[in-house]
Amino acid sequence: MQINDWYAKTNEETFRDLDSQPAGLTLQEAGKRLEKHGPNEIQAAKRISAWQILLEQFKNILILILLGATILSLFLGHWV
Repeated sequence: MQINDWYAKTNEETFRDLDSQPAGLTLQEAGKRLEKHGPNEIQAAKRISAWQILLEQFKNILILILLGATILSLFLGHWV
């Protein structure tokens, strides 16, 4: 099923596209769809720790170059 422009469809087009009807699904059809697609639940997102977020910042090559330049500047004693 492709989800696009649902706001522009008429009720009849929407029911046809979703293979439904104004009265809703029968218990048998609801059971089949539940078995096929699973429950309509939002999946819990994987939690990311603050340390992981911090370490992710260093995957960018520009950040590594700037960090290297900072360390070199401190080592050479070039204060701004």
